[in-house]
Amino acid sequence: MRIPDMLGMELDNAIIELKSTPFKAEIKTTGVTNSLSARGGTARIVRIDKVTEDKIFLTVTYHKAAGKEV
Repeated sequence: MRIPDMLGMELDNAIIELKSTPFKAEIKTTGVTNSLSARGGTARIVRIDKVTEDKIFLTVTYHKAAGKEV
């Protein structure tokens, strides 16, 4: 099965999309996670790696929306 195109997608939405596929995902974070995640930053998918036929790694990074104070 083909991996859904989730690059740039918010993590919550990507998890919902993955529920309709046979893939199991392991999530890795990169960048500044503690300060932005604690202050309402948004996690977005920046990389997808297929590990096995039914397992993928999702790399996410937290960021704040432009013009929005977090």
